[in-house]
Amino acid sequence: MATKTTELAAAAARLEGRWPAAAVMTVQNGLGAEAAFPGRRVISAVTFMSGTRHSDTHVEYILDTETWLGPYGETPYELVEEVAATIVVSGLRARAFEDLLPAQWSKLIFNATVNAVAALTGLPHDPALRHARAGGRSRPPRLRPGRGGQASRRVRRR
Repeated sequence: MATKTTELAAAAARLEGRWPAAAVMTVQNGLGAEAAFPGRRVISAVTFMSGTRHSDTHVEYILDTETWLGPYGETPYELVEEVAATIVVSGLRARAFEDLLPAQWSKLIFNATVNAVAALTGLPHDPALRHARAGGRSRPPRLRPGRGGQASRRVRRR
């Protein structure tokens, strides 16, 4: 089951009493999603993988990276290793960690930085979107210092 963070509590509630032996794996950005599943075996996961969805059967990867997994609470590390191996056998990349918290913080800092830079500059981090926004140009607009220390866009015309 996949859900947006605003629906996490409702999704977790719908799982109560169902498949009690099953483990739950979270892959949400940020920290703390695991707490929505008390009494369950929970695997924390972080992924940097991202892509542009062209159709239900075609995703163009922008970042094709490992999904990092780690145990939460009393979940055994051996289960995390088993899930990571299953992901790898499926053709994706995964790596098990005994402690995932440093990786979760790394992802949080990465997203905060990239999203802030994209918001301030207007530069999308998806090459397909950048190309479309630039009117077919392959390079994003260049930034140069503007008045009051702010950056302004300078679009080079050819």
